[in-house]
Amino acid sequence: MTVNISYLSPCRAAAEWLETQPDVVTAWNTCHRGDWMMWLLIKLPVAKEVSVTLALRLARSVLHHMPAGEDHPRLAIEAAEKWLAEPTDDTRTAARAAARAAHAVARSTHAAARAADPAARHPQGPGGGADRQGEYP
Repeated sequence: MTVNISYLSPCRAAAEWLETQPDVVTAWNTCHRGDWMMWLLIKLPVAKEVSVTLALRLARSVLHHMPAGEDHPRLAIEAAEKWLAEPTDDTRTAARAAARAAHAVARSTHAAARAADPAARHPQGPGGGADRQGEYP
């Protein structure tokens, strides 16, 4: 690899994978780890418009994982794309509002998943916890 990012202190797995890539363009285009790509965008001196564009592409690539009818992430992406096309105070405000709404949904979904986790680990019924006077193993 002609580009060395060891000075950025990447995780070992990313550094080892990067060494197998012939060049940066190939690495970027073939990387299946969005978290590595976002990490690199944050670490490198990249123009805001470029990093936002790339982040939006990554976000769009996982929209198919959203539940049917959950439009907040898509609307946030579209609002940010509009800001890129028309960088005004109004489009920035709209993009921030859409991002906050998507983030709120993500937080509530995460909270619901965390609340459901103990129930999944300790099912109700005989031997499951509810019949033992609130006792958890």
